Amino acid sequence: NFITKTCSLKCRGIATRTELPSAKDIPAVRKWLQRRGMIKMCEKCGYNEIKEILIVHHKDRDRTNNILENMIILCPNCHSIEHYVENRDGWKHKSTKRKLRLVGGKYAIAQG
Repeated sequence: NFITKTCSLKCRGIATRTELPSAKDIPAVRKWLQRRGMIKMCEKCGYNEIKEILIVHHKDRDRTNNILENMIILCPNCHSIEHYVENRDGWKHKSTKRKLRLVGGKYAIAQG
């Protein structure tokens, strides 16, 4: 048997909840927000028809910075516009600076 300090699985779930997502990967952050009913509509245009396509966007572009003030829910159109406006003069953010290298006659993204 598994011994816990709580009276039931429900209480254990409540006791182990965190105020912020502890995981650093986007699917886990999205699931954390969904469980709390925080993915409802695009915060820019109000789109809310198909909630599964809404995107968790990090305002500072740091995917590991999961404080609630840094995240915004966007529809695919608003998300694209957000990145387009930022990079109108070219892709400057470090996450977009990838170098291509020739591998077996085809181009591939270089690691590191």
